[in-house]
Amino acid sequence: MFSFIIAQHDQILAWLDSLSFVDGNRVAFYGLSYGGETAVRVPTVLQKYCLYAQFGMSDRVAIEFFQGGHSINGKGTFEFLHKHLDWPAPDSKE
Repeated sequence: MFSFIIAQHDQILAWLDSLSFVDGNRVAFYGLSYGGETAVRVPTVLQKYCLYAQFGMSDRVAIEFFQGGHSINGKGTFEFLHKHLDWPAPDSKE
């Protein structure tokens, strides 16, 4: 199964890198449930994912536990993206 998924992601990464509005050096992978399992495995094989190629995996992986089943919590996800992809956080409106 993962041989098919890896080939699929390789093509997706090549396509994303060809788009003028995508920074091919800052493409990451996020997943829930089976997608989460895939997100742990695929970037270790495909070096175009920035967290593997640019930073290495050992200190750039996070798991966020939350109540909510198959939903995206977002808080930890966006903090992670802002920190590791050099993506500016929006101004907080208080």
